[in-house]
Amino acid sequence: MRTRISACPGNLFSLGRGGKATCLFIVAVVFAPGCAGFNGEIRPLRVSAGYLRNVSAENPIQTAPITVFFEKPEVQDKDEEQDFTPIAETFALSLRQWLSLYLCDSREVLGRCIDRPAEGAYRMTTKVVVDNYRSSHGGLKMAMMGGLLLPPLLGLAWSVPICLGTCDVTMELTLFSPGGKALWEKNLTIGNGLSSCSDGDPFLYFKLREQLEVVVGGLSQTAARFEETAAREREAQAKKIALVPAPSETFLMVVFAIEDRGAQLEANVKEQLSEYLASTIAASGRYKVIPRAQLKERLGQQKTESYKACYDQKCQIEMGKELAAEKSLSTQVIKLGASCMVTAVIFDLKTAASESSISKPPPPKAERARKAAVARKNSPNR
Repeated sequence: MRTRISACPGNLFSLGRGGKATCLFIVAVVFAPGCAGFNGEIRPLRVSAGYLRNVSAENPIQTAPITVFFEKPEVQDKDEEQDFTPIAETFALSLRQWLSLYLCDSREVLGRCIDRPAEGAYRMTTKVVVDNYRSSHGGLKMAMMGGLLLPPLLGLAWSVPICLGTCDVTMELTLFSPGGKALWEKNLTIGNGLSSCSDGDPFLYFKLREQLEVVVGGLSQTAARFEETAAREREAQAKKIALVPAPSETFLMVVFAIEDRGAQLEANVKEQLSEYLASTIAASGRYKVIPRAQLKERLGQQKTESYKACYDQKCQIEMGKELAAEKSLSTQVIKLGASCMVTAVIFDLKTAASESSISKPPPPKAERARKAAVARKNSPNR
């Protein structure tokens, strides 16, 4: 709805005192509402579908599939009077929300924008420098009214700087990778002189949108390329890790001396074989073997007849538990006719049950050595 001010001619100086007063009252009533100074809040972002179609056609964007944490902008008031400082906090929060909505929701430059740190998220920092700030008093409407109060040129020369206010605003945007590497950086001028920080007048809004459109293409391309490379590296690292076998669980084992069942092994040979068996088990990496010296000492404390006395399954299980072992290995060399057989049984000491077993003939070379030793032992010339 338009209000026609028919009582006011183009120049108030042509009116008498009563006419001037009447005209000024009418102009004040029409234009004065909403003449508060700039409070730091940027005009809310509203982007039409038509605008998006136009800018998308002129400036195509490749959405970078990343999550970006927008830090609260750092605002510096470099003016001597520090007039902007009282509204700097409000301006910072408004700017962060505006940037997040424009870059993620409207233009879809970035996949997701958040206002809190998150693991694996990129980070956007914003540094704003404000200078020559003078608060607006009334905005564009009051500037127009000032042109009516005085001769046009003189009235506008007086009213425009006071009513529209002024400020110079520069903004530095920097995108960091999740690891803290600076990937992209741009400096923008979003406020430059008159009306740049006016309440109700969208000059700052449009300038900010205009400047971002110049750089969003480079931002999306840089972020997308880096994320593509990072994704390939993560995939390669995952494959590399998958190829590394998971460390198997280790158990504490007690390896008892080999029991000779008719194979006629010499005492020193049997001892050597028992030592070799214990070291081989330990070298597998799956078991930690209790030192044989510790086993012998424990057997001596139990006053067994000899080290070889603990061949009985019950004795070995009880001894293993006393030594805090989890597994035990019982091995026999059994004479079967003209040859021998080696058997080995692993016991789970928690359940007191056998876990696995194996039976194999000794290697041919070992069997020949055994037969030679038996022959020497039974030789009448010995």
